[in-house]
Amino acid sequence: MEVFLCLRQCFRLENNLRESKTFGNRSKTRTSDEVNRKCYFFCEGQETEPIYFAKLKDMRSKVGISPLIDFIQIEKPRGEDWSNPKKMVDALCLDLSNAITYNTLINAMIDCLYTSDYLIKHKDKIKEFTDLLISFVHEQLKVQETDIVSDVTKTTKAVYDFFNQQRPKICNIIISNINDILDNYEITFDKEIDFLCLVVDRDPESFTEFQFDDVLETCQKNNFDFLISNPNFEFWLLLHFDDILDLDKNKLLRNEKINSGSKSSIRYIPNELRKCLGKYKKNKYDSELLLEKLDAAIKNEKQYCETLPELKNELGSNIGLFIEKLRQIDK
Repeated sequence: MEVFLCLRQCFRLENNLRESKTFGNRSKTRTSDEVNRKCYFFCEGQETEPIYFAKLKDMRSKVGISPLIDFIQIEKPRGEDWSNPKKMVDALCLDLSNAITYNTLINAMIDCLYTSDYLIKHKDKIKEFTDLLISFVHEQLKVQETDIVSDVTKTTKAVYDFFNQQRPKICNIIISNINDILDNYEITFDKEIDFLCLVVDRDPESFTEFQFDDVLETCQKNNFDFLISNPNFEFWLLLHFDDILDLDKNKLLRNEKINSGSKSSIRYIPNELRKCLGKYKKNKYDSELLLEKLDAAIKNEKQYCETLPELKNELGSNIGLFIEKLRQIDK
């Protein structure tokens, strides 16, 4: 029965969105009568945006944000590469609800295997087990991964009975590690005092106007902060430099490739950002230098569009507006 209870907990964690523990450790400055708010960032990009917001967390006192606000990165499920904001916001809504789907079981169990010493030497077993698990969901349970679980107890027993026979050693690894995995999955969002930010680019190739309207409506209904930069997050980074005011707005909005066709081709905005920073890569840049120029970014942002839904089509960003809102908390 204890085994069943452990596995049942898997179903509470739809899509396995989780708090990044290295990003969002709770502040040590909290006193018993102070409210410690959390600010969650769920970013479309997996490199550039997390680097920036991690540094913003580190420097929040220096830039005028209360140290009682914890900054927390929400991580995507292992192996998922969502580049569509519609999928992202749908995952958020499902994760924060009590809806239970079979994706939860699959992702939680696979993550248990990644923590196993045994599987360090047998990585091929992970793919084998994943394929077996997906096949079990489809063929034995006759459901899809996105289907809602109607009878948790019955499903849990079926999962355990099947895999205890087929892969007993792997099944024991999962039971041994499941509680630690679940601790990392929990998103402790309090909608009354916390902020939950969806941070995305306005990319018309992967983010249609219809999807934009739908995501905006969903964010407003759920009190999420919809943080968008048009055309992309690098435009927000470039706003930290006054040089941007001399650049052609049409070129910024189009963000076309320079030296298209060559191996060294780069788009317009990151090329200008590289000029300002000296060197720039999506996964490595001087975020501290940018944060030291945060006031300039907030000021420069006001020379462009900052409002929704106008950001759907106009050059601009509303990240500066959100940071201004954070600065007003606890003042």
